[in-house]
Amino acid sequence: PATLLAAALGLSAPPALAQKTSTGTAFAVTADGDLLTNEHVITGCTTAIVQQGDVRRVAQVIAQDATDDLALLRIQGGKTPNFAALRKAPALRPGEQAITYGFPLAGALTTEGNLTIGYVSALRGLRNSANYIQITTPVQAGNSGGPLLDNSANIIGVVMNYFVYGWKDR
Repeated sequence: PATLLAAALGLSAPPALAQKTSTGTAFAVTADGDLLTNEHVITGCTTAIVQQGDVRRVAQVIAQDATDDLALLRIQGGKTPNFAALRKAPALRPGEQAITYGFPLAGALTTEGNLTIGYVSALRGLRNSANYIQITTPVQAGNSGGPLLDNSANIIGVVMNYFVYGWKDR
């Protein structure tokens, strides 16, 4: 299994919004320091600070998609030797293990991250949408943007608040 690099995001909004801070989770998807997270985590923010262990680094927003609630960040001056691979096959099925790793409830829970395990319960989400999957894996505020992994550490989705953007058939 691949080793996954996940990071806590600390984001700052423009001064006009009176020092709003947003937190979430991101994970590496390339060796060049590209991190995937949710678009709603970075919306309105001018600075992205990525916390990786004891190291804080600035990240630049490379792309964002409000429709699918995804954003790509690049760590400035940093490579990431460990990054996640998207699951390509076999097709995702209900009953498979679904594992999250993230940084929920920033300031209240551990800064080392939380790993939770559950199962894929349905391959469609709200209003029968094929863009989302349902899981029994516990997630909380701050897990947004974090990876949803299968039991081989392949990405099968991205946690979005209390929903999961599924990676099946993409």
